[in-house]
Amino acid sequence: MADVLMGFVSPLQKLLGTFQRERHFLAQMKAQQEKDRREALEAVLSALSETRRYVDSLPDAYDRDTEYRLSELWAIAAIRSRKSIESIQPEMLDKSQYWLDKIRWSRQVVEEKGIDLETMERKFRELIAEQ
Repeated sequence: MADVLMGFVSPLQKLLGTFQRERHFLAQMKAQQEKDRREALEAVLSALSETRRYVDSLPDAYDRDTEYRLSELWAIAAIRSRKSIESIQPEMLDKSQYWLDKIRWSRQVVEEKGIDLETMERKFRELIAEQ
């Protein structure tokens, strides 16, 4: 009788071990996804803050060095967001291109693409609210 019970216990222990590893893996994966989302949101916030600072401080003048930096910040935000907050990733790429281009896009084009600062800030607030 004991041998029969031991015959059941060993496979059950192996099955339990498999389930525990699976649960641990899923927990790690969820933690990584949350970390990726947080880092993406932080990158978007950085790009938004720097853009707001630049726009507010130089309303009629252009500083190409700062604009190159803004382009880089928006590109970084797009890269970090590619899996965790895909909903605004295309806009971030457009925003990066906007700052990279020497020729200014018209206000109409900016609004059509949904990359004006007010729209981007609203989308960011919506993303924060989703958490």
